[in-house]
Amino acid sequence: MKRIPEEYIHYIWQYGLYDQVGLRTTEGLEIEILKRGFHNSQSGPDFTDVRLKLGEQEWVGHVEIHYRSKDWYDHGHQYDPAYNNVILHVVLTHDIEVRTQSGGVPPTLSLAQRFSIDHFRHYDSFITSKTWVPCEKEMAQIGRLKVIDVLDRMISERLEQKSQRFLEELERCQGNWEQVVFMSLAMAMGAKVNAEPFRVLTLITPLEVIKKHRDDPFILEALFLGQAGFLTEPMDDHARRLSKEYDFLKHKYGLQAMTKVTWKLAPVRPASAPQVRIVQLSRLFHGTANLFSLLLEGSLKDMHDAFDINLDGYWQDHHSLAKPSKPQIKRIGQDVRNSLFINVAAVLRFSYAIQQEKQLFKDSAVSLLETIPSEENTIIRKWREIGVQAENAMDSQALIQLKREHCDKRKCLTCSIGKEILK
Repeated sequence: MKRIPEEYIHYIWQYGLYDQVGLRTTEGLEIEILKRGFHNSQSGPDFTDVRLKLGEQEWVGHVEIHYRSKDWYDHGHQYDPAYNNVILHVVLTHDIEVRTQSGGVPPTLSLAQRFSIDHFRHYDSFITSKTWVPCEKEMAQIGRLKVIDVLDRMISERLEQKSQRFLEELERCQGNWEQVVFMSLAMAMGAKVNAEPFRVLTLITPLEVIKKHRDDPFILEALFLGQAGFLTEPMDDHARRLSKEYDFLKHKYGLQAMTKVTWKLAPVRPASAPQVRIVQLSRLFHGTANLFSLLLEGSLKDMHDAFDINLDGYWQDHHSLAKPSKPQIKRIGQDVRNSLFINVAAVLRFSYAIQQEKQLFKDSAVSLLETIPSEENTIIRKWREIGVQAENAMDSQALIQLKREHCDKRKCLTCSIGKEILK
């Protein structure tokens, strides 16, 4: 018999899925469970605010759960005062008496003969299945309300997760939200292939210099392309003019350029070529007085209007300097804009809400996602095939979170759909 994972023991404790008749500790003391407590997903004991009667005495405290008693010592709980208030140690196999940091000996309940091995086998076959998600065959039986409940939890989890990265960046930027927005927008415009070069570009291009020249799109173009390392040979008239302007800026502000070999030019579509995206980013700063305020508080229409940038003139028939190409529209398309609003604007609002402790901005983040159409990718298409529709970007982001962080990791016991099926 394989070792039964602790999360399964947590599950049967939480829902009382074991024989509760005549419960006694390993020392023979009668147990009456008055309240099973709250599952704790953070550090510390597994269940808090538990109420029990042990013999004639009522106790309130924590429950810690292990496969075997010895795991208490393997996990170092004997050194941690957080476990001093454990009033019951629940195990499958009792093999040793345990002590807390304060010297107490918590009573032990063994569930070895009290749970259904057939139920565990059902659970085990469920989470080890080779299907795309374990519950896809049962999905048709799950009501829409249960799915909505899961998606509501997943969107909060996803925004919390993404916000942590924003807040870590904010700390590195010494609390400068504008710098975080600059970096996040640039990385999102670079997509996976050029996210890191765009990040470096934002680190070496001072926002103060950008702001000083935001009224002149040509100067901004020279600044951004020069800092990115693209104002080198070969040259045409436009590139030479940009290079001359950049040389002046470089000397005036003591700037240091990247090397252009950092950028990945393939596989990238011409309309998404690094130089095109860099110039579009520079135009954003020319056309918008305060990108931070726009993304934090602007309406979806306001953001679309500001980000609807189409490069004209020279860039209509170029996707890189000094290399003419077939004329093509160089617009930040609606799908790209929506992706920027999903991955930058919504996360910015949620992060700001956490930092400022203002629920209003959390609500704003979710409301924004509800107004953006669902993303279209492999994960969303597969969910649709098994009967789960994404109505908007809130749903699609939640479904991505559910698949990557729960289904792929087979965390079925943290999902109310999985719990419902297994019960």
